[in-house]
Amino acid sequence: LVGTSIFSVFADPEMSNTWATYNLEGAKLVVSCMVQGQTAEVKLSKLLALKNIPFLAVSNSNNEATELYDAGCSYVIQQEYLAAQVVGKMFRTEATKSKAECFKSKGADHSKALDAAKENKTREDIGRFI
Repeated sequence: LVGTSIFSVFADPEMSNTWATYNLEGAKLVVSCMVQGQTAEVKLSKLLALKNIPFLAVSNSNNEATELYDAGCSYVIQQEYLAAQVVGKMFRTEATKSKAECFKSKGADHSKALDAAKENKTREDIGRFI
């Protein structure tokens, strides 16, 4: 991403030239959003843990998340877990409102964010990629 020290890398993390080319040993954080990349992410978790480099990976199941943690992954981004955490917090806040008002402002905020994303081509392209 322009103007940041964050950039996307499309390479095989198991190849030593990937580590050298992208200076992974100098990374402050590595985030993997591989789809169906569990085997590679487990290997990457082990390699990064040996170097004490924080590693975040995306997972779709409890079993995958457990396997990644066992391999040394620092944090597993599990959509269902994060959604449950957010919705739980929202329930506590929204429970004090009337039925007519419950979740209305949250829905309006989300709808506005969706509209803004449609208007912003860059965000839309990144969202489609992720």
